Amino acid sequence: MIELIGIGTGEREDITIGALEKMKKAKRILLQTENLPIASFFREQGISYMTMDDWYEGSESFDDLYEHIRDIKDGTTVCILGDIFSSMFAKEMMKNHSCRIYPGLGPASVTASVSGGTSGAKGILMTNGYDFCNLHFHGNEDTVITEIDSQYLASEIILKLMQVFNEEKEVFLVRGKVAEKKTLSDLYDIKKWDYSTSVFVPGGDMSERVSHSIEDLEEVMDRLLGIRGCPWDKAQTHESLRSYLMEETLETIDAIDSGDPFQLEEELGDLLYQLIFHSKLSEKHGEFGFTDVVTGIVDKLIRRHPHVFLEQKELPDWEKEKLEEKHETLRESVDRIPGSFSEVMRFGKMLKKLKAFGTRLPTEDELLKRINSMTGNGRDNISDKDLLLSVLLLFWLRGFDPELAVRDMNRDLKKRIMEEKDGLNPVKSYGCGDFTEENGQK
Repeated sequence: MIELIGIGTGEREDITIGALEKMKKAKRILLQTENLPIASFFREQGISYMTMDDWYEGSESFDDLYEHIRDIKDGTTVCILGDIFSSMFAKEMMKNHSCRIYPGLGPASVTASVSGGTSGAKGILMTNGYDFCNLHFHGNEDTVITEIDSQYLASEIILKLMQVFNEEKEVFLVRGKVAEKKTLSDLYDIKKWDYSTSVFVPGGDMSERVSHSIEDLEEVMDRLLGIRGCPWDKAQTHESLRSYLMEETLETIDAIDSGDPFQLEEELGDLLYQLIFHSKLSEKHGEFGFTDVVTGIVDKLIRRHPHVFLEQKELPDWEKEKLEEKHETLRESVDRIPGSFSEVMRFGKMLKKLKAFGTRLPTEDELLKRINSMTGNGRDNISDKDLLLSVLLLFWLRGFDPELAVRDMNRDLKKRIMEEKDGLNPVKSYGCGDFTEENGQK
């Protein structure tokens, strides 16, 4: 058993009476560093201790430092600077040892207090500087960032804050119990950063932030559909939005085809708006909400990627996995293919389901022979459906999507027609081989 004692800010007045009494009885005490005001107080009280200073000096990385932490002997009383809940050292020790915790007043609560409490934002986030750099930050809650112990770490934190707020955002720089109001740009001029330095960032509403989160989008939709919302939005139904969903989907596909990332960014936003719109409409009727939609897809992705999230090494058979999940027969599975799909898309879906149920499909060689026989001397007796079926099957077996292939062909054909001089016969000028020559397919 290891005892973890929170010694707060490292100032003598911040250690609790209970923690001090524990330390006076402890047989082996480990202090993070000698460079603390409280160290001299311990000596005055006759409390002897060891420090981690040699570990810091001799470690080239956090992994090296953590090796020392993992080797701490049972029966040691470890003095943790800061708030135990956010301390990297405490977290590492609790992973490898049984610990008894004696929390104390830490810089996170001190920082929040001397900065004037909270701004009335949606909650408060307390974290150390290193953890802050690795979390998703939205800026809609008050944030306390402690233990900013180097210029490099401070720069990383400032850059991350500026991804959400502009450079004139007011924050509080806190050292010990002294808070100074600064702008984010002011922080770049601060040269001294150490374990006692914290930053308090008041949460901001959407108008203050230069980037937004999915939570912001949910809030916008809630307001649009609320009592004082937009009459048009409140009048919509799933059925009335069908054409918009289709339109935004097709415009997103066009953006992908254009190769313009900025156009794609805009269209994905429009498409996301439709998705959250439908989710919020269902939430109003007590059916499901956006959180249910997100939960469903996250669970599905984890379940269908055992080679990533579990120990399985082989890639799963996606179609077989889906069929096993739904416990469907082939007929039920085929009957569930959306009627709004194009016929070519439905054909591809049915082929995937046939394959998943173990149906043997023709090989490429068999299909090529079949196509050659149907387009040879006896082609007058062929069935148009048989020929089309064979060609589509060949496309599918070779990994091509016939729907996209026709789309690409139409786009290329239109481009070449538009570039031709007036008066040329497009039918005569473009042979079937020419339509796909630019794509390297014949």
